[in-house]
Amino acid sequence: MSIMVDEPRAAPIRPTPERLAKGGVIVPEEDRLGRAKPWYARECLVDVYAGDGTITPRQAMAGYNFRSLWYRAHGSDVKAQSLQTRIMGGANEMSDGKEAAQETLKLIAARYGSDMFSCLRAIVGQGETWSHWARSRGEWPQAGKLALRMSLTRHADELKLPDDAKT
Repeated sequence: MSIMVDEPRAAPIRPTPERLAKGGVIVPEEDRLGRAKPWYARECLVDVYAGDGTITPRQAMAGYNFRSLWYRAHGSDVKAQSLQTRIMGGANEMSDGKEAAQETLKLIAARYGSDMFSCLRAIVGQGETWSHWARSRGEWPQAGKLALRMSLTRHADELKLPDDAKT
């Protein structure tokens, strides 16, 4: 006859106090058996806006595309930088991928105009909220939401992403 012994519950892995202070960490609830669910954090504002319904899935895909392009061009403080072979050229060496991404961003800036590109750069690329972006331009904070939606829709159109109804 075997005796059933409750296994000791392991404490869930928690974010550091510094990460909690930064914000954006989602505190999990326990599941039906009392076990803690994993902790997770939103990686960027596109995740947040897609999660709360501010932007559509198509706009979110366009945002992820722009964010990826921005990080390839400028690097990220969160992700490891490129290990591609460097172009020889002194102190300002640049990988081929980084140079190509910067050229693509220049083309996008020229094609979309300063307002739309500024919106994408600030909100998707640099992580400002849409209300902060609008206030910094001297506009009503809610105007940033519309500008973000229009900019992401324009980028989705340029990428020829399928409409939300077709996905």
